[in-house]
Amino acid sequence: MHYQFKKFKKITPYFLLTFPLLVTFFIDSCAITKSYIITEKIGIYGENLYLTKFVQNDYMDEIIQNKGFINDTQFATWANKKYFHNESIVVVPNEQVSGCLSFNFSSPNQKHMYARNFDFGQALPTIVTLTKPTKGYMYFSNTSYTVYTDKPTTTDPLLIQKLASVSTYVPLDGMNEKGLVVSMNNVNYYSGSLLVNQHYPNRVNLTMTLLFKYLLENAGTVEEAQEIINNVNIHDDLQTSGMSQHLQIADNLGNSAIVEFANDSNNTTQYVYPRTNESFLVNENFPEFGIDDWSQYDNTEGKYNRYASVHNALVNNNGVLENGFVQLQSNQIGSASTWSVIYNLTDLTMEYVWSGNFERKYSFSFCGI
Repeated sequence: MHYQFKKFKKITPYFLLTFPLLVTFFIDSCAITKSYIITEKIGIYGENLYLTKFVQNDYMDEIIQNKGFINDTQFATWANKKYFHNESIVVVPNEQVSGCLSFNFSSPNQKHMYARNFDFGQALPTIVTLTKPTKGYMYFSNTSYTVYTDKPTTTDPLLIQKLASVSTYVPLDGMNEKGLVVSMNNVNYYSGSLLVNQHYPNRVNLTMTLLFKYLLENAGTVEEAQEIINNVNIHDDLQTSGMSQHLQIADNLGNSAIVEFANDSNNTTQYVYPRTNESFLVNENFPEFGIDDWSQYDNTEGKYNRYASVHNALVNNNGVLENGFVQLQSNQIGSASTWSVIYNLTDLTMEYVWSGNFERKYSFSFCGI
């Protein structure tokens, strides 16, 4: 495992010297030829924000060949053996994500956009990961090591480096170089009675986060993502917490879909598409398949209020928003979302806000675009 820092370039625009609003990272990923994993803290304002570049074989072929994992405990065992000589670094916590929000929209100049709040707590350590696998598409993803360790408050720099080095396997949202975006939200299926565990014969088993990784590496469109989803067994992450997830995918052709699961013997996959005369979807913390009146659904923690706020803004503007961060900022859970991000699926860029500080944004781009 080779560690190299030379390829990482941080460019701070001149106006930041007097009025810090935006930090831009041009990732010269197209020129990468060597294999390495590097992590460094990039929060220049004191944010607990890290950037990991994972540029090497990620063993996904091996995982697929061995039929994958039916839960994140199996994955943790594999990761600790593969990367840490069986040291218990990756541990499944008994935690539950409290919210999250995602939606796709268009910019005034007709670019395809995707916005996302991840609501797990304020001021938590977060990791932006650039993954360039040996096979498959390159992608950015976001996560926090607090969702895959039992030491979420650690300040041990060596442990943080170890946890960040496997962040590529635990994406909670991300975008690849083809403009495909995927994110997950917690969902209360059928009053909490459903945990997704598909058991179709002769299929690979993937936990939700590993499914994300596999989609980002192998799908360039919503249609291609659905083809993969329809041919694997999907299993919820964090099942020990009684938690279930649904996901939203979108591409730079303007297509989008929400992926949910039925309360039947095989948790049949179900898709939600934009309504007639709408070009967008809003994904929250309640199931949307087959539901026409979301206002009658559970409004715990303002779930429907947040959905309605974003949906109404999109309807009133025909799916076009000047600044998607306005909706993200006004629909956080608690005092602040863990992170807020807007993906530009057309230009392949990502703008990132850490812990509700919307006046300070980090911008990431593939290949210096």
